[in-house]
Amino acid sequence: MFNSIVSMLKIGIPIRKIARDLKIDRNTVRSVQRRITGGVITPPVIQRKSSLDDYEEKMIELLNDNYSVKADLSGTHKIRH
Repeated sequence: MFNSIVSMLKIGIPIRKIARDLKIDRNTVRSVQRRITGGVITPPVIQRKSSLDDYEEKMIELLNDNYSVKADLSGTHKIRH
C-alpha cells in the first residue's frame, strides 16, 4: 500500500483519486505525503513474533552442545523401483 501511494504521488495523481482508487482515507495518503516531504521515505516496519521464538532457548542450547542430527543410512529402508 505504501509503495503504491508513493508511486502515485510521484507521477502527480491527486490525493482524492489515490484515496478513491486504493479505497483508503485521504488522510492516510496525506500522512504518506508528509513522510515523503519530511525526508522519511521508508515504509513502516511491523515487528511480528517469529514462529521460532518459542523454541529459541532450546535451539541455542542445542547449538552450544554441538548437537547434530545424523541420518540413518544403515540400509534399513526399502528402495522401490
